[in-house]
Amino acid sequence: MDLTISSSRLTAVVSPAGGELQSLRDKEGREYLWQGDKRWWGRRSPNLFPYVGRCTGGQYTLEGQTYSLDIHGFVRGAELQGEQLGAGACAFTLTDSPETRTRFPFAFLYQVSFAVRENTLTVTYTVENRDGRTMHFGLGAHPGFRVPLEEGERFEDYTLTFSAPCAPRRVLFSADGYRTGETADYPLQNGDRIPLTHPLFDDEAIVLSGTSGIVRLGSQSRGLTVDYREFPLVGFWHPPHTEAPFVCIEPWRSLPARQGVVEDWTRQEDLVALPAGQRWQIGYSITLS
Repeated sequence: MDLTISSSRLTAVVSPAGGELQSLRDKEGREYLWQGDKRWWGRRSPNLFPYVGRCTGGQYTLEGQTYSLDIHGFVRGAELQGEQLGAGACAFTLTDSPETRTRFPFAFLYQVSFAVRENTLTVTYTVENRDGRTMHFGLGAHPGFRVPLEEGERFEDYTLTFSAPCAPRRVLFSADGYRTGETADYPLQNGDRIPLTHPLFDDEAIVLSGTSGIVRLGSQSRGLTVDYREFPLVGFWHPPHTEAPFVCIEPWRSLPARQGVVEDWTRQEDLVALPAGQRWQIGYSITLS
């Protein structure tokens, strides 16, 4: 059953299917979250664990063994245990099973929690290593937001504006979504913004490092701000070669595999290496305006 949390200024709905956010509305009832139209993209805000993006050939290695894993891992397709933590908070939990251990050979606890306060939704990820060895994994978020938010506006009326001038580097990808191993400068308009156009996304996701960690998606009249300062990377995406009316803002802790390389997770340096018995947390927030 979906769980609903609310404050005086916003309401969020979350599904146990993947612990995925389903709706994010302001006090006037305006929907900010993309609603999953399959003409462009049928999801809304999937959670990415234990990997972000693609493994080459759908495989990776660990301690000499080869495992198969779909794009973005298995949490987005799993049924999580939901818990209402009051009117303004809820949490969804997944633990290992014989089925998960065929793809990710660790004993673990994964939890995504949601809390609202005034006009801000905070999303927190908790991972516990319940295994007897170091656990290697990736994690990310993939929320999509409606663009435009107001009748009469155009997609091109919106910008992605960072909270401070910055000089990001773009992680380069192949046409089929693998890392090339290269990066490039990504100049910003006025040093802090990316004006939106649909062709902007024709060369796959724009994944950046070295940003300010806070970005506003909006027009002059309406918008939202994502604070992802705990994450080293952010991705911006909508389906290439389309006029899809949404943009995803994706905080990433790790990267996909390199093109042509079946990655050894013990050597992929951007993955989290969590010691046995330890607990790890990371989070981001969305503020409506």
